[in-house]
Amino acid sequence: GKINETFLLINKTKQALILHDSILNNSDYTAICGWEVFTNISVFNKTHEIDYLYKNEKILLNTISPWENFYKKEVENHNKGFDDQYKTNPYQKLVALYFQLYEITKNKDYILKCYSLIQFLKNKGNQNFNTLFTKYNQKNLDSISANCKIRNNAVINYFITSNPYFIIAIISLPDTTLMINCSYDNTILSFDFNIREFQPDSIRNNKTYFKKINNILYENYFKKIDSILSKRNIRNVTIINDGFLNTVNFDLFQKDSINYNSFTRSALVQKYNFNYSVSASVLLNNYREKIEYHQLTILSPQFNSLIYPRLLFGENFIKKLHATFNVQTCNTSNDQCFLKSNQLLQYIGHIKSNNFALEQYLILNDTTVINNNYFFNKNLFGNSYLLNGCASGIGREFKYDKINSFSYTLMNQNAHAVICSIWPIDDKENAEFLEKFYSFMANGLSSSDALRKTKLYFAENNYSPSMWGAYVYYGNDFYLTKKDTIPVFFYIILFAFVFLTGFIVFIYKKRKLKNRLIKLS
Repeated sequence: GKINETFLLINKTKQALILHDSILNNSDYTAICGWEVFTNISVFNKTHEIDYLYKNEKILLNTISPWENFYKKEVENHNKGFDDQYKTNPYQKLVALYFQLYEITKNKDYILKCYSLIQFLKNKGNQNFNTLFTKYNQKNLDSISANCKIRNNAVINYFITSNPYFIIAIISLPDTTLMINCSYDNTILSFDFNIREFQPDSIRNNKTYFKKINNILYENYFKKIDSILSKRNIRNVTIINDGFLNTVNFDLFQKDSINYNSFTRSALVQKYNFNYSVSASVLLNNYREKIEYHQLTILSPQFNSLIYPRLLFGENFIKKLHATFNVQTCNTSNDQCFLKSNQLLQYIGHIKSNNFALEQYLILNDTTVINNNYFFNKNLFGNSYLLNGCASGIGREFKYDKINSFSYTLMNQNAHAVICSIWPIDDKENAEFLEKFYSFMANGLSSSDALRKTKLYFAENNYSPSMWGAYVYYGNDFYLTKKDTIPVFFYIILFAFVFLTGFIVFIYKKRKLKNRLIKLS
């Protein structure tokens, strides 16, 4: 509460660092400036004098250079343990500041500033800070809204700040762009659980707790947005996640916490078709026409070791696919099958995911794995991937919003679409789920519609959300055509018939012409 003494101590500390030449690459200087910013906010909250916020802008802009020097040093030293998570760097504090100024002034220029900074943070290294607040980013923001108008959907770009705490959503709609604080009580959630630790067994055995958690998520992340979308009758929503939300399925958010009301009835999957994107720039690059695939490539390792159990139900399901679609089986010893162009690849196997590991692994056979780094700098344009393995959509968050899950890696390398899971999946249940999904695909539904219809089918038939709630969709729609079920010999007979008919007609016309020439002569 001693504001003057606090400012005096802040200035003394900053001067000490400057005198010791520690300012240029020291995160302590940035942290102290963050302390000064927080103190200014405390004064603003009491006095409502907006000048304190404008002071904060100058402070934060001046701390970017020392922060970048510190960050560069960490990268050069290959410090893999360095994990910023937005707590220290000045960029996320600038987002919070511009959001406050937007709420006070209603000046939409601050939406552009927040959008530009969020893009910068989610694509660290791909932009220069000095070129952020330009017509280029405004054009991108307008392009997202234009696509929303064409598709009648909404794009929700989330960002979580600290000191001060805001759960910000930039909402692109067919008719406008908004920015709101999603939090129901205007404070960030303080969770006493880790959403990643949910396992299928815990969901089955404690649906009441699971329902309660998903109701808290709804209240603090989607309730205000739900009201906005309902007024416009929008049902298709693209989520650009941030923070721990990368491991959450919005389908499961609960509109109530009433125990006697079924989980299925109050789940948002009943109302919305959610899909996901890595960042706004990836979303813009991936606004594409729907692709039609005429063949399904399957990679399904047959495991024989005790480490990786055999997936018998998956193997039986694959045999059924051959009856409906043109199926090509991929050699599990050849990792190049992931990189072939313009293919729809279905992986059914084991995926090793560790919340605290720097990498994930696709298990190709008992002795061979590939990690997500394998896909870096590869152009996967036109490819779609269905990764049916345990927690293929889980990845560690590190260095800003970089996520190392397979879904993030593949989408960043220009993949058309990725379907992945956010927790371990059971072999039998996964085979059931996929069988129903492909039956909808065979009936001509697009991939995202087929996935949602599959979820609704199992939800409405009282299957646990542990079974159908694991799957999330990234990217664009695609179609998969059925194989031609007419036997080959039918085409041979038809060709022979057409050829014979044509030959008879030819002979007939030739004779007719000959007779006419005889008469004329």
